[in-house]
Amino acid sequence: MIEKNITNFIFSSSCSVYGEPVEIPINEDHPKNPINPYGRSKLMVKQILDDFGKAYGLESVSLRYFNAVGGDPEGELGEDHSPETHLIPLILQTALGQREVINIFGDDYPTKDGTCIRDYIHIDDLAQAHLLALERVLSGLPGGQYNLGNGDGYSVKDVIKIARNITGKPIPTKITSYRDPIQEL
Repeated sequence: MIEKNITNFIFSSSCSVYGEPVEIPINEDHPKNPINPYGRSKLMVKQILDDFGKAYGLESVSLRYFNAVGGDPEGELGEDHSPETHLIPLILQTALGQREVINIFGDDYPTKDGTCIRDYIHIDDLAQAHLLALERVLSGLPGGQYNLGNGDGYSVKDVIKIARNITGKPIPTKITSYRDPIQEL
């Protein structure tokens, strides 16, 4: 980067740098305590970018995604996880009959329906945030870190209900034990 005179960097980070929330909503100053290697690696890269900035003048923007969702309406671009671990694709696979049931990992969270709540953000909004971050540093403004979500949470049962309404499929569910966050990447 020094050799090629790269002075700006946009980093795709993750809300996983925070670990278990101390308070909600989670703002950018929330304590960082990642609970898995993925979150720790995102935090480490941010620290390296900060050090590189102090040493060489790099301006960086760290965009901390919450739960990215969506795809290209034409079906030409998107992710293909193998094995799939994301809630919405798993729900849709169940609606299509590719899975027998959607597992709900725990139903005793302190939420209105007992299931985990997540904040989702559409990939189009993430793309727009990247453009805004680039415009920021190219215009000479300092970098920073920004959480990217929509500010509203949806429970697992909320998402399943919405999918049932849209697909017209029953989408069977099964309550199972919690996933180990240390195992998740």
